[in-house]
Amino acid sequence: MLRILTLCLLLLATAAPAARLGFDATNPGAIDGSGRELVFDLSTVNAPIAAARLELDLSYSRARELELSLVDASGTVELTLAEFAGLNPAIGLSGRYRIDDRASYPWLYAAAAPAVRSLAPVQAYQFGQAGLCVNLVGRYLQYDIDTALPLTLRIARAAGAIGTGSITRARLVVETNVDETLHASGFEELETVVERCQRPSFDVVVNGANESLSRSPLTLLDYAGGAPDWRIRQYDPPADFGPFAFGTGATTQPYPGRFGGRSRMNLGFWDASTGTLNFTTGAGTRTLALPGDWSSTQHVPIPGDYDGDGTTDLAMAFLGEFGGQSRWIGRFLLSSEDSARDIPIDPRTVFPAQFDSPSIGFGSGQDVDGDGRDEVTIYARTSVGGMGLVQVQLDRTGRIDYFSGPFWGVPGDRMVLGNWLGGASGNRFGLMVVRKNAGVLEWYLHPNPTPVIWGFTSDYPLSIDIDDDERNDIAVWRPSDQTLYAIRSSDGQQVSFAAFGTASDLPLGWLLGTTAPPEF
Repeated sequence: MLRILTLCLLLLATAAPAARLGFDATNPGAIDGSGRELVFDLSTVNAPIAAARLELDLSYSRARELELSLVDASGTVELTLAEFAGLNPAIGLSGRYRIDDRASYPWLYAAAAPAVRSLAPVQAYQFGQAGLCVNLVGRYLQYDIDTALPLTLRIARAAGAIGTGSITRARLVVETNVDETLHASGFEELETVVERCQRPSFDVVVNGANESLSRSPLTLLDYAGGAPDWRIRQYDPPADFGPFAFGTGATTQPYPGRFGGRSRMNLGFWDASTGTLNFTTGAGTRTLALPGDWSSTQHVPIPGDYDGDGTTDLAMAFLGEFGGQSRWIGRFLLSSEDSARDIPIDPRTVFPAQFDSPSIGFGSGQDVDGDGRDEVTIYARTSVGGMGLVQVQLDRTGRIDYFSGPFWGVPGDRMVLGNWLGGASGNRFGLMVVRKNAGVLEWYLHPNPTPVIWGFTSDYPLSIDIDDDERNDIAVWRPSDQTLYAIRSSDGQQVSFAAFGTASDLPLGWLLGTTAPPEF
């Protein structure tokens, strides 16, 4: 793998002065019975919330008996803050606990006898992988709920609990503009990089659905009536949702992502006519605009979390001018910034010795090295006639890293995104391509030259993890019988699932989970 480092100077819009607002909850007291509920009144917040911090003065003898969460006025949109069920019974809670979106520490690093440490701020806990899948309090307040209505801090106490204690104070501090000085915790970063949560491919979750840490749902879009209807089948436990009409017409480009505070993927679509990303969270439909003349500019949506803050960014690959030549450029509106930045992402620009063809495909971002930041995914024709992977990684300081390789496949192949290796370091995902040949689909995982034959050329190969092992499975969705067929990566078994959808549907895992230079 070849790597190039460049430094890019950025001019950002001057941020508006940040405002800090504090809110104390009502009803503190003893934690007994089924627990305790405190209430925040946020109705005076009249500006967008950029970040938040929750401070709890809490004492309880057996932490494992408690679960902390925020719940909206409807009782259906819940944000988990902490779960302690796996702790030793001897560990308690004692002190002031701070849950901060900008904290370096997950709850995992705070749990130690005789009490959960209260010194350093921690991130809101989601579930699984020792709490490494985090929630974001600020995004939850801004996008998932109606702050004009009461917000409940729920301290749930397990049935049969014998621990004792109380909460004497709960304070919610919100920031109405991004200002790094306000979020500085005063604590150093961890000496070792914290392993980041890896979610299954395209795990779209709607309100009322179950969030699985390691099994993808099957999401289908039906454009037969013009604007797409979304259908979602979850497998853990089995349940179907939809159809949801969400889009503007037959050319609607899906753009799902993690837009709210809960660690889940929301429905979203890109509207080139208005230059807007439209998405739905717990509080309804929201809109973000990306500067540009998208109606007349050739472009491809490239959704991903490129700044590693847990939120999907608005990003577009577009054909523009660079160095006097027509080249692909990435425009990124990071959720942690106020203005967009342009970055060269054309393989011919960054690796001219290896790529000289305009045959370039762009895919959704994916975090192949596990550092929490997605890389731009590019699959392009090389100067020697084969195919190769290019990745672009950026951060908020202006640093850009470019990576090339592995070189794998032939023109006509389609890259299937996802975690195929389950590796521990480097490119942990691997590179899988699918090839049409003599009426069937051949799957090639780098560097194995022997293909796995699975599916017909009329099927849709897709990115999905169906067997709960945190690795992608070779899978196709067959429109003729609306059936998902897969080879489980956990044991190599060939399986099929009950029919779902209609013959005109398109799987999201094919639309955004695969990429190739046009056309495939």
